Amino acid sequence: MTRLSASWIPAAALLALACAAKAAESSPPEPIAFEEIMPAEPGESSVRFSLEENRLAGDDSEPEASLYSVPRAQLFFGLADRLGCDLSFPLLARKEEGGATKAGLGDISLGLKYLLLREREWRPALSVIAELELPTGRRSDGLGEGSIGTAVSLGWLKNLARTTLQGTVGYAFSGEGEEENILYGISAAFPITSSWRLFAELTGERDLKENRDRIAAGPGLKYGLSEEAFIAAGFMAGLGETAGDRRLVTQVQFGF
Repeated sequence: MTRLSASWIPAAALLALACAAKAAESSPPEPIAFEEIMPAEPGESSVRFSLEENRLAGDDSEPEASLYSVPRAQLFFGLADRLGCDLSFPLLARKEEGGATKAGLGDISLGLKYLLLREREWRPALSVIAELELPTGRRSDGLGEGSIGTAVSLGWLKNLARTTLQGTVGYAFSGEGEEENILYGISAAFPITSSWRLFAELTGERDLKENRDRIAAGPGLKYGLSEEAFIAAGFMAGLGETAGDRRLVTQVQFGF
């Protein structure tokens, strides 16, 4: 409990900064718990730093562990109309129950997003997302998968009144066929003021090899510092058979 309470320090610091910052006209609607749906605009570039703590409940096959990103850096680029890409460089630390802490680079990933349909009054925006994950993290230390991973997903976004709804569903597999997963998520963003947004989010993963589900849900809070910058914090708690899981994420993003 002490460790979890201490992990809120980065979130508290970010929220304190938000209170002192000048209010922005609007805050970005990107989800906190999973990747954003829309590609960056042509010529638009931004960087995001995320600090995360993931506490994973143990089972018969894996011991209880805590996985930290310290931090995870993501770069987003708008390549052309409707097309964007992103690069992810995670620095990780993993500690299993009763074991030593292992730290190092995680699996680097490259993603592409293409906007299939723009949002209209009667339909959501639709995008297709492809991701390639490189085995740069040490699998022996639990910092990587040990093989090339691929994921393809479909994302949607719809603004209803003042609420922004977003969702994604996809299929992920490793190059050697060791893992096959169905991934999904849904996010609802509610404006509190012109700068603050409250989020309610759910993420899920279905392991097709072991027929197991890992589902989590929780709230988030985001503050728009400007049109191109925000800070955010979110907390996700495991549901069902993974009720012992906990995830705390804090983010800061800005354009360049």
